[in-house]
This record gives sequence, structure tokens and C-alpha cells, in this order.
Amino acid sequence: MKRFVVLSLCALVLACKQNAAETKVQPKPEEKIAKAEPAPAAPVVKKEAPAQDAKVTVDEGLVKKYLAYKKESLELAKKAIEEMAANVKDHQDKGAVGALGMLKDGEQINKKHEEAQEAAQAKVGLSDAELKALEEVVSDVVTARMLWDKTGAGTLATMEAQVKAQVAALPAEERAKAQAEMGQMMKSMTDMRDCTEARKKHGDAAVNAVLAHEAELKEAQLAGLKMLGGMK
Repeated sequence: MKRFVVLSLCALVLACKQNAAETKVQPKPEEKIAKAEPAPAAPVVKKEAPAQDAKVTVDEGLVKKYLAYKKESLELAKKAIEEMAANVKDHQDKGAVGALGMLKDGEQINKKHEEAQEAAQAKVGLSDAELKALEEVVSDVVTARMLWDKTGAGTLATMEAQVKAQVAALPAEERAKAQAEMGQMMKSMTDMRDCTEARKKHGDAAVNAVLAHEAELKEAQLAGLKMLGGMK
């Protein structure tokens, strides 16, 4: 019986302690209300869309500026390549120290070249947007015309006559398909000649402005390709 009472008292003491602990941690009514209230939402700040560059109109005046810039740009590139080659030669066969020196000097050469290119661009008065637009239309037009020079210039009429003769010699049931294929091939050739895709993309005025200086632009592009390829 005594043991039962002791156990009962122990259980009562434990229960009281538990209730006391629960009483201590329970928040006050006003604290419950405060916690229940949601925090005010932060104001939504709308981000303004970045301003769009005005569309560049490529005309002959811009093409002339581009030619002047391209001429100087190629000279600067040639100089930078020569300096890079000398840098490699100066540091080769010097182990890790030489490799670090070559990297450091190479970064300086590259930085100097970028600054010189920017100065050349500013000298002729071309903005970044104008230069980008010019490079795109010149690349599209000159590439098409150079492909035309390689594949169809001076031979289109002869080629067409030969293909027609070959089609005529085919069995009747095969001619329709062969004629369609011939027509597609001739169209791809004339599209290169006329810069059809470039005209769709850039407009007739821009393409015609480039074609007015076709020979000079071809020469500049070939010079750049040779330089990149390590040709002299």
C-alpha cells in the first residue's frame, strides 16, 4: 500500500512538472494573435525591359567606313599574330616558368590588340551596332558570291544545256522527276548569284551597297581567312 502511495505521489509530481513546463512554453493570447498575422508582402518592383538598339540601315556610306576599318583591322591582326609568335619563341623550352611568362605576355598582347581594334573602329566612326550589322550582311553576301564564283560563274548556261540534254535522254517516266531536280539545282545556283537569301534577310538596299564594293570586300575576306589559316 505504501509503495502504491509512493508511486502515486511520484506520478503526481511528474504530472505537475509536465503541466508546469507546458504552462511556461505556452504563448500569451496576444502573442498567438501576433504570430498568426502574416507579414506584409514586399512591394513588387517591375523591371524595365532593356532599351533595344535602333535598326541599322546599311548603305554605301557605312560600307566605305567598314572597308577602311577592315583594312586597318587586318594590319593590326597581322601585327598581333607576329607578336604572339615571338612571345612563344621567347618562352619556349623554359619549363613552367616559361609557360607562365608566355601566358602573362600573351594576355598583354591580346589586351593591346583589342584596344587597338576599338580605336580603329572609333577612328572611322562605326558604332558597335553598325559594325555588327555590316559584318553580318557582308559575310552573307560575300560568301554567296564566292560560292557562285567557284561553282557557277561563266558555266551556268553550259551546265543548264548539258543537264537538259541528259534529262531529254531519259525514259519518259523518269523525266518529270529529273526536270524537278534540275530546276531545284538551277535555282540554288541562281540564288547564290543573286544573293537571294541575303536579300530576304537584309533587304535589297543593303545587299546592293555591299555588291558595289564586292571585289574589295572579297579581297579583305580572303586575306582574313588566309591569316587565320596561317597562310602567307
